[in-house]
Amino acid sequence: EGIELYDICRQVSKHLWNYSKSSNEQIITWTKFSEICNIDGQFSNLTSDKAKLNIIALSLNESGNIIYINGIKHIVLNPNWFCNEIMGSLIGFPNSKGSRKGNITFKNGYLPRDFLERKFVSITGSKVNSSILVELMEAMHLCCKVPKVPNTTAEWIFIPAILSKDEVGEQPQWTPIDDSENTLVYMGRRLECENRIRTFLTPGLFPRIQLIFKNVFQSEDDKAEVTLGKDFISIRFPKTEIIIMLCQAKSNYVIDVLVRAQSNTKENALNTLAFVEKHIINTLITICAQPTGIQGVKLIESVIRPDSLHDPSRAQDREDQCVDIIYLKD
Repeated sequence: EGIELYDICRQVSKHLWNYSKSSNEQIITWTKFSEICNIDGQFSNLTSDKAKLNIIALSLNESGNIIYINGIKHIVLNPNWFCNEIMGSLIGFPNSKGSRKGNITFKNGYLPRDFLERKFVSITGSKVNSSILVELMEAMHLCCKVPKVPNTTAEWIFIPAILSKDEVGEQPQWTPIDDSENTLVYMGRRLECENRIRTFLTPGLFPRIQLIFKNVFQSEDDKAEVTLGKDFISIRFPKTEIIIMLCQAKSNYVIDVLVRAQSNTKENALNTLAFVEKHIINTLITICAQPTGIQGVKLIESVIRPDSLHDPSRAQDREDQCVDIIYLKD
């Protein structure tokens, strides 16, 4: 059955390539995909089965022949075109310091959706619906919608890829609160590769992590306040604040999860820690284990000394303040 699937994917891939070359189309609908798969009538029984057709599309996506996201009605026939022409046109533009284009100001990766769509039109002309490109970027966790900016009715988009690598940008800080009763508790965890010589976390993975957590915690049913910035995401609940950061430690990238909670009992602190382990740490490990992450790389979890967490921006202070959680359990 595996050999049959491989053979079908190989033939379908050839049909898609021929169609893209002759039509010069880069994006097609799901209906057109079904038609192309059965262009010579060979797979008529397959294309009538949506579940099997979905498996073919997912397989071609995993092999890099197309870009297909389950639930999205459009398919990118040429991944190189999407990465180079579309995403390549956005990288580093505008920079994180902020710049202007006409009467629109861009800063820290944010820009109006209508401007983004107009930019895509300038690249593709009328061949591709620009709103479909934005939809695909959202589905691939390359961008996300943000709450409306004050004094404007425009819909804004956050794109981590347009943040300049040369700019430090906004630094993560704890939200100022009144702690007259001295109830603040600090907790921290660090994820890093077990084999620091042969494996490493790549900074290109972190923007997807940011957008996945943003979508999870800023849903309509959630009361969390989410802030996105270069190499960090802050998630604030009424009595708990969580900062997830990409940091450099001893020439390697690591992911720090910093927690500050108002807790007057040990039980409340343990409940907060259990929440972080379940919804933050486990999610990070799952993201990294996906094909679009760092599949096959073993991550280790360490505990960060609480006294080093009072200033989240000072990652250098935490460099030697971590202990592998396995040693603590033993």
